[in-house]
Amino acid sequence: LVPEQPMATQLRAAALMAAAWRYGDLSNAHDLQGIGAMIAPAATLYGNTGKAAILDGMRRFRHTYPKVWWTFRDWHAPSLNEVEFAFDRYWTDSATGGVLMCTAAEVIGFDADARMVSITYTEAPSAPVQVPGYPPDASPLDFVDAEPSD
Repeated sequence: LVPEQPMATQLRAAALMAAAWRYGDLSNAHDLQGIGAMIAPAATLYGNTGKAAILDGMRRFRHTYPKVWWTFRDWHAPSLNEVEFAFDRYWTDSATGGVLMCTAAEVIGFDADARMVSITYTEAPSAPVQVPGYPPDASPLDFVDAEPSD
């Protein structure tokens, strides 16, 4: 908490930061149903608009990037409606079985109820590079393609 900011502002920033962290945790768990509960009905995430299209895009993404795992850092709230962060994204290369990694940064926009209304890149993903493996604290999972129930 920041003493010079009003308590309501500090609480809002803390709530959004907690929501962004939860999104990161759910992403690493491939919990699309949990992510779906965080999405506002008319949201636009990664260029997909509406919850069904967003979740379908996330499903396709996980097929493209097997065992995807994110390591997040540099969390901050640039406004009362946004949380920005950077990450390293790891995944298994389907062709070689090796682990690839790229870096990027995103900002999540939230509505008054702390539901996600947008996610956009503030730094596009870098070119992937081969790395020796996943980070030691990573627990990459296979994605089980199941339709979320609303």
